[in-house]
Amino acid sequence: MTKATYLWMALAMVLAVVPSAQADDDFATAPDQHWTLKVYWENDAPFYKFFDDTDRWYTNGTAIVLAHRPDWAEDLARRLPFADQFGPDMKAAFGYTIGHRMYTPFNISDTALVREDHPYAGYFYGGVFLQRADDVTLEHIQIDLGVLGPTAQGEELQTWVHEITESAEANGWDNQLHDEFTVQFTLRKKWRMLEHEFHLGDFTLQMDVIPQAGLALGTVHRHLEGDFTLRLGHNLPDDFGPGRLADPDTFTGEPVPGLSVYGFVRLGGKAIEHDVFLDGNNYRDSHFVTKRPFVGELQTGVQVSYHWSRWSVDLGWSLTFLTEQFEQARGGTHSFGAWTFGASYWF
Repeated sequence: MTKATYLWMALAMVLAVVPSAQADDDFATAPDQHWTLKVYWENDAPFYKFFDDTDRWYTNGTAIVLAHRPDWAEDLARRLPFADQFGPDMKAAFGYTIGHRMYTPFNISDTALVREDHPYAGYFYGGVFLQRADDVTLEHIQIDLGVLGPTAQGEELQTWVHEITESAEANGWDNQLHDEFTVQFTLRKKWRMLEHEFHLGDFTLQMDVIPQAGLALGTVHRHLEGDFTLRLGHNLPDDFGPGRLADPDTFTGEPVPGLSVYGFVRLGGKAIEHDVFLDGNNYRDSHFVTKRPFVGELQTGVQVSYHWSRWSVDLGWSLTFLTEQFEQARGGTHSFGAWTFGASYWF
């Protein structure tokens, strides 16, 4: 991961505010094919979280996702097992992702190995995913290939960012996890239910609940996960809840005209068998801590999007709280903030 990531992020924000000069004012004449560029940036610095001044453990994550809806994606989705669980109006999307994550201990000033604290780790990956959905159900299938360790350039990226922000230098990267290639498979299913409208004069509020179940298998994560998201707002988008770095947005839906604003709360947890960032390297001796087998999560935030002509842009912010992740954790819980930026074009 290098400075190029941040150049891509800047490009995404430019695309989000520059409408197409050839846009058709009558969206109804446009086919339903579209491209979407999403940028995710998570960080645990105080300026990201506003309400929490801790800075530790999962310290930064960035990802770029590019998704579209080619005809062959729907053909592929219908050939996969269990396609009959979706209605005749099933739609499919295919996406490409590239991302980077960094982990550091609580005390980054110490050059020596701090055995009772979180290992240093950098992780760089790329992957593809397929989504298939109808009005009620979404299925997300993703495969990632990556590299863990010095080759992921975690030390170099953190040093560069800390120089720009005049933050404290992290001195313990010599103790980071070793290089190894990674393979990761993720399967998630979501259901949209309990949809309801509240009419306040001429203003309408909408609500829905989105349960989710997931499975992760690979050399990075092996766990079962489950949660539900409650959304409340105006003009809810045609998707399955807000996206995040570990769980990209839904790209199968149709645009809703005008402004969409909503707040959300997501509550859930994981039953964890393996987490390489806590358990250490898979094939070599390395620093590790004793992980907790169950971790709870609470996420809350807001999403704003606007659709005009053939363009949609969106902006989101959220705050995530995690229960204690390993036995030796100082201070127990952990939190991080996230920003998401997106732009879609229909053609």
